[in-house]
Amino acid sequence: MRILFAQIHDAAVRQLLTRAKLLEDVWNYKFIPETMILVDVHMGKLRRKVDGPDEAPMIRNVRGAGFILNATDQAAIPHGGAA
Repeated sequence: MRILFAQIHDAAVRQLLTRAKLLEDVWNYKFIPETMILVDVHMGKLRRKVDGPDEAPMIRNVRGAGFILNATDQAAIPHGGAA
């Protein structure tokens, strides 16, 4: 989970991260359609850790493409507890 968080955190705000890129960079997997659920499950877990109940989501889904970090200030992203 820390590697996934680091990948999202290091991405420029509003930069698209594809599921295939995350699979390759985080898990060293090649793109296989059946592995996409792995990314979605872990992104859901990461969202629950970084998003507060009354806050706008930091990680946004782009249907059929991947994810975008949707934060106005990257300094506001928590650096601890992303295990």
